[in-house]
Amino acid sequence: LKYFGSSVVPEQKLYWPVFFESIMLTRCLRRFHRTTNTSVSHQLKESPVRFLCQPIRTRYAPSPTGFMHLGGLRTALYNYLIAKKSGGSFVLRIEDTDQARLVKESMQDIIDTLNWAGIKYDEGPDISGPYPPYKQSDRLDIYKQHVDQLLESGDAYKCFCSEERLQALKASYSKKGFSGSFYDRYCLNLAPEKVQKNLDEGKPYVIRHKVPKGITIVNDGLKGEIEFKNAFIPDQVIMKSDGYPTYHLANVVDDHLMEITHVIRGDEWLPSSPKHNLLYASFGWEPPTWVHLPLLLSPEGQKLSKRHGDISIRSYINKKYLPESVVNYLAMLGWGPVDSNKEIFTMEELLKEFGTEGLNPSSSRIDQDKLDWLNGVHIKKLIDSNPAKYVSSLRTALEEHIDQYNKEIWDPKVLEDEYLRSVGKNIQVVLC
Repeated sequence: LKYFGSSVVPEQKLYWPVFFESIMLTRCLRRFHRTTNTSVSHQLKESPVRFLCQPIRTRYAPSPTGFMHLGGLRTALYNYLIAKKSGGSFVLRIEDTDQARLVKESMQDIIDTLNWAGIKYDEGPDISGPYPPYKQSDRLDIYKQHVDQLLESGDAYKCFCSEERLQALKASYSKKGFSGSFYDRYCLNLAPEKVQKNLDEGKPYVIRHKVPKGITIVNDGLKGEIEFKNAFIPDQVIMKSDGYPTYHLANVVDDHLMEITHVIRGDEWLPSSPKHNLLYASFGWEPPTWVHLPLLLSPEGQKLSKRHGDISIRSYINKKYLPESVVNYLAMLGWGPVDSNKEIFTMEELLKEFGTEGLNPSSSRIDQDKLDWLNGVHIKKLIDSNPAKYVSSLRTALEEHIDQYNKEIWDPKVLEDEYLRSVGKNIQVVLC
C-alpha cells in the first residue's frame, strides 16, 4: 500500500522509483487476478499463465531508413540500461515495413553501431532468440493472422477509397481549418455485396482499424496521465494494399508476442500511443509501460534527424571518437545521478548507477564541446589504465590518416611506441 500511497507527489510530479515499482506491483496483482477470475481472463482472450510477473523486457526497434544518429543510440542505450539493471532482457528488432524508404546498408550499420558502443542485445536478427524472427518483413504471415482476427471481430474493415478521393477529402478538411489525417468512414458500412463486388473486380484496398467512441488514456512514465479524445483519432490504416502492415499494427503485435514490458522511445511517438492503446484493447491485450523521452535537439534547437550526416554515429566513428566517450555523453543527455554531480561514467558504472529517477523531462541540445571534453577525459583514462591498448588505437588512427596522404612526408618515429606514449600525455581529443 505504501507504493500506491506515494506514487504521485505534489503538483503531479512523478517520483520515478516509486512509479516503476507501483506499476510492476499493479501489473502483478492484475495478472494474478486474471489467473483467478475466469470471466476476466476470457474477456482478455489470454492464457492466464502469460500474465504472471515477469522480468523487464525492453527493445530497440529502429527502421533501417538511414544511418543511426545520436538520438537513436541514446534510445537504445536507455533501453539497454533499464533492462540490464533490473536483470531483464534487451531486444533488437528491425522494423522494415516501409519498403519504399529502406537504405540497403542501414541494418548492418545499426548492428555495427550497437556493437561498437558495447550495447549487447540478448535477442536480434543476427543472433535470433525465443521469439523469432526479429525482422518485420519476415513476419508478414503473423500480421495477416492478427488483421484477420480484427476483421472477424468487427474491429477493422476494408477500405477501397482511391488516393484521389483521399486527397480530395484531405483538402476539404484543410479548408475547414483542420490539419493532420482524417477519414470520413465512407467504407465502414459498405454492404457485403458491394465489398464482394469490389474484391471480385480486383479493386485494391487497405484495412483500417475501427476507432471506438470515447476517450483514450495513456499513462506515461515521465509525463503522467494523458487524455486523448477518440473523435480526433482517425480510423488508421493497419494493413496496406501491398500486404505489408503499417508501423502501428506491426509494432503492437510484435511488442505483445515478444513480451515487451516497457516501451522507451522518443517523444515524437507520443501522439501514436493512443492508437496503440486502442489496438491493444481491440486484441484484448494489456499495453506495456510507456516512457517517452524528450527529444535531442541540434545546437540551434531543431530536432535531430538521421538524414543529417554530421550527427550520425558513423561520423563520430570515422573521426575516431572513443565509444566510451559517446556512450558517456549520450547517457548524460537526459539523465543525471540524483545524489551527485558526477559526469564521468564507464558502461560498467552506468549499469550500476543509471536509474529512472534521474531522467530529465526537458529536451537537451547537442554540445560538441562537451563531447570533445569527455573524449579527452576518456582518452587519458585509457592511457593510464591500458597504455598498450591506447598505443595500438592511436597507431591505427595515424596509419589510416597517413594512408590518405604522401607517406614520404611523415617521420617514421610518429608510429613508434615511445613517441605515441609521449603524445598521449597531452592529447585532449583523438587525432582525426
